[in-house]
Amino acid sequence: MHNNSSQFIATTLDANFEINKKKIYAGQWCFSSKEEEKNFLKNKDLYLISNPWKDINLLEKDYIYMQKLLDVYAKKLSVFLNNYHNKNFPERYWNILTQTWLHYYIPSQLYRWKVVNEALNFNKNLNFCLLNDDKESSPSYTIDYLNLIRDSNEFNYTAFKKILKFLKSNGKNINFLIKDFKFKKKKKTPLFFFKKIKFIFYTFLDNFNLIMSKKNLVFIEDKIFTKKNFYKINFKLGQFPQHFRSLFNYHFENYHFENINYDFKSRESLQFVEAASYDDFDMFPKFLDTVIKFDIPRCFLEGYNMLNSSVKNIKIRPKLIVSSYNHYHNEKFKYWVASNVIENQAKFYVAHHGGANHQKFSPCLQYDNKFVDKKLTWTKPRNHNDVQLPASKFINYNFNRKNPIYLSYVEEPNHLYPHKAGTGVYFNATNNIENIILFKSILKKSIFQKLIYLPTKASLTSEQRDLKKEIKDKYINESPALYKYISKSKIIVCSYPQTAFLEGILTGPTILINDPRIDPFIDETEKAKQIQIQLFKNKICFKNAKEAAEHINNIWLNPLSWWNSPDVVNTINELKINFCKTSTNGLDDWTNFLTKEL
Repeated sequence: MHNNSSQFIATTLDANFEINKKKIYAGQWCFSSKEEEKNFLKNKDLYLISNPWKDINLLEKDYIYMQKLLDVYAKKLSVFLNNYHNKNFPERYWNILTQTWLHYYIPSQLYRWKVVNEALNFNKNLNFCLLNDDKESSPSYTIDYLNLIRDSNEFNYTAFKKILKFLKSNGKNINFLIKDFKFKKKKKTPLFFFKKIKFIFYTFLDNFNLIMSKKNLVFIEDKIFTKKNFYKINFKLGQFPQHFRSLFNYHFENYHFENINYDFKSRESLQFVEAASYDDFDMFPKFLDTVIKFDIPRCFLEGYNMLNSSVKNIKIRPKLIVSSYNHYHNEKFKYWVASNVIENQAKFYVAHHGGANHQKFSPCLQYDNKFVDKKLTWTKPRNHNDVQLPASKFINYNFNRKNPIYLSYVEEPNHLYPHKAGTGVYFNATNNIENIILFKSILKKSIFQKLIYLPTKASLTSEQRDLKKEIKDKYINESPALYKYISKSKIIVCSYPQTAFLEGILTGPTILINDPRIDPFIDETEKAKQIQIQLFKNKICFKNAKEAAEHINNIWLNPLSWWNSPDVVNTINELKINFCKTSTNGLDDWTNFLTKEL
């Protein structure tokens, strides 16, 4: 062992074993508590690697790089999967199936790659605990990968270990020390008796629906609109609404993938498409070429035949398919779409279900433009196949706040580990609790008494615990919290510039805490640049919680006098026109558009 070496800590798992006094921590997720993190700051032998994508210039450079990698690996994956399954499908077929997973996989791997290389830049001699209980495997399906990469210590330990092993084999001075450790076994999702009965009943209803909707020309995913509007638009199109409860229900189907065995030998035996040569200054693609075939979710390899055969029994053949959620994580739905697009020349459109497309570096990397015919957006078009339509979520929406009482703080979503690239992606962040503590110290006492905290589905357990200690019953333990309290909100405070912010401004006084140096909006046009400038000028947007709290103190007694002022109204109208189109005839606009597309 080198005298000047440092121990690289990847997760809380290997943090339990001490090899060196000098340690390099991969990120804040390596600390099991805030106290442990505070103690770290007092020790000069410890080094914490900061988020490399906090630098907006580096994020922009890497964002473009990842978009290029998506193109490269879309082609490579299609070749590999065709060879594995002895097929000859076009690239688009495999893109529909795998691009969602790939747009999680490449940023997740690149982030961890950059972290390990930053550790090597800090100290060229690293030691790492090799926990001897982890076994080669892969996630079962796309959302399984997402859940594991953003929240599992075991899964992330293995991801870091693969990078370290690769770099060692390519000449880096990394020393592995084997330690005994028992990994937690991943629990399989049980299919309880009641759930089986529910599935059988839903299947019966779906079979009836399939018969009634057999001649439908347009498949519209039922989650695009509210239930009422979903039925209305189908009737306007003269067709029976295709509301399936089990056919495309990933909660049911994913249970079967967990029982499919991982076949290491089959994966190992087939060569992945490698480059003719690699750049010595960028070995990341070589690393991906080495590991990716072992990381592909089982639903695309070992589970392919099971899924593909189940799709053959779906006897609906629409000319146009419109999805909003299912094309992300519903594997059976993706197989059905891919089959219809390739075999029946169906058109495939994706409708936005949320408001993140106005961000300059949207976390989706604009990946779905690679395989859809058109993307139906809330925003003005930013790609050649974008079409702006009224935001389906807000058609016939009740925009009135009937009983405005509360100062409602909408939580910034937060996960343990990085899993996406782009602005508005948060992991192991402390912004929420820091903002609340600032509000507590700056807001007038009478105003802070009216504050409620509205959590999202993506909350860290440790953050929830600390927040509940800080604000007690102000933490609303209900879901969906914003939906239930929006009409009771006097002022809404959003800590991230996505759907909740747009939902807020459509209903009344709303404030956004957002630093444009860290999270810029689209700036391709002068109009988009001016909107962000006007949001700050008219005190709708603030760089930090301190400035926001001071503004709330000033307007609390009569926030509508500020909200209804001409400059604020004009700014909100411009934002809606560009980033969240609304219409009094939204359903007619959608119906006319879909009819013309047939």
